[in-house]
Amino acid sequence: AEADCLAIEQRVRNNLKKLGREPESISKATIKSFCRNARKLKVCRYRLLEDEFSNPSVPDIQKYLTDEDYSVAMGFYILLRAVDRFAANYNNYPGEFDG
Repeated sequence: AEADCLAIEQRVRNNLKKLGREPESISKATIKSFCRNARKLKVCRYRLLEDEFSNPSVPDIQKYLTDEDYSVAMGFYILLRAVDRFAANYNNYPGEFDG
């Protein structure tokens, strides 16, 4: 495990250098903490934002609206999409006045 953590640290330092950042800008303690907790990471894959806006998945939206665990989040999703559409149509946000 220690050798793996050292390999990750070296990779982080090299990547920071390539990006023009100070190689020590991420502390050794932070890298070690990341390595110690990496087994708890979970990959979450989502659709591209472009796909989401150009072709929303109506069946998925309907399914999640009826799911108790997701219904509040889906309500916010619909609300935010409505605000985006309003802003695109009227060139300002709801509740925003000229003065």
